[in-house]
Amino acid sequence: THFGRVWILRLVLLAALLVITISGRNLSDRIWLGLTATLVATLGWIGHPAEHDGVIGFLHCADYSLHATAAALWVGALPALALSLSRAKSSDMRVDLAATVARFSRAGYLAVSLIVITGVAGTWSMLGTWPSWTASCYQFWLALKLALVAVMLGLAATNRFVFTPALASRPDQSRAALFRMTLCEVVLGLTILALVAHFGQLTPMGE
Repeated sequence: THFGRVWILRLVLLAALLVITISGRNLSDRIWLGLTATLVATLGWIGHPAEHDGVIGFLHCADYSLHATAAALWVGALPALALSLSRAKSSDMRVDLAATVARFSRAGYLAVSLIVITGVAGTWSMLGTWPSWTASCYQFWLALKLALVAVMLGLAATNRFVFTPALASRPDQSRAALFRMTLCEVVLGLTILALVAHFGQLTPMGE
């Protein structure tokens, strides 16, 4: 089956990553990124979008794959950013911290843009309308997910345009604020993943 073939590919990728990790081989960041991004992208071919056939089905799956990969890039990098913020307490680390936050912001622009574009396209193509809180259980949880994503976007915008520029003038206070806000984003990101895992088992147009 289509589902079985995709899962064979996923198991091969997981086995390769496990062997590489256990062997202790040093691979370039690009190879790691390629393997893990491919693993995440395969999620788009086993969910609700995979129910469609032909070109429409391919576009649905491709959109979901890109959405999942962009979400993994953003949410997956947040714990590392939080760890960097918690450790950069000395004055000689502030320059490195500023560079780290700037690089994360640039990657974040790309990830968030893709999340919003693919999310809107996927939701509209799946439902034909914007999700309603009362139409079905699926749409209720999807609407809740979108609300939480909007909160995350608000936190990210505050970090980017308020606290990041203040790292130069008020390094200690700004670093602490960025750390707290990033932790909030991590919690929201994990909550959103839990919601997706739940309503991914429901029928979009069901009760």
